[in-house]
Amino acid sequence: MDEVERFKGQCRDLPRAFTWGCVDVLPFHGRHLELCLRLNAGATIDAIRNDWWKVAEWQQELAKFQGPWTGGGDGELYETLSSLQTGGRSYARLAGWLNERIVELLQEHVAYTHHFERDWSRAARAFKTQLDAFLWHVEWCEKHDHNPYQYGRTSRLLAAMGLPQEDITCWCDALTCELERIAKLERQAVIGPDEAERKRKRLARDGPITRDPVISRVRAWRKVVKTG
Repeated sequence: MDEVERFKGQCRDLPRAFTWGCVDVLPFHGRHLELCLRLNAGATIDAIRNDWWKVAEWQQELAKFQGPWTGGGDGELYETLSSLQTGGRSYARLAGWLNERIVELLQEHVAYTHHFERDWSRAARAFKTQLDAFLWHVEWCEKHDHNPYQYGRTSRLLAAMGLPQEDITCWCDALTCELERIAKLERQAVIGPDEAERKRKRLARDGPITRDPVISRVRAWRKVVKTG
């Protein structure tokens, strides 16, 4: 079964057909998937807006399915690590690079949470329906360039590197707490931007990923590619 059919099978409980058309899943550059909205002749923007929360469920499931790496799933992550190692990066440097990415993702999560809670408290009184709240959130994320899924992406990245769920939760929560503390100190001008960045870099240096799981994942991936 190809990736399109496998993903559709996992989403068989989600609605695909609507009064305005349907949601379709297409291969993207041969290796990844993307969602496509097929509109019928009578489609209206209001009809699409009313069903957008259902479309968003497809988006969320696709993000889970394709994993933590841009444009692809775990295989894309392993292929990236394998290519970088072949190009001369040590396994230790790759582990450090992943830890830096983890801190970046959780830093984006912290910024999203802070700004969202501030603006939500002002806007929520005007919402009459759940759809109003949902559409506000979509527009708000686009306006402020926030991604509400970075905590989940961090969790999936750690899972792809073999960490057990209990350790994933502990690491994500501990790093988020520390990043929130750093952000608060910076907002209060207790520390400056340079000191805040140094603290975040120290968090990355002491991050959860070491060279050993990078070695094991890259070598296992190369065996899959070789035998595939």
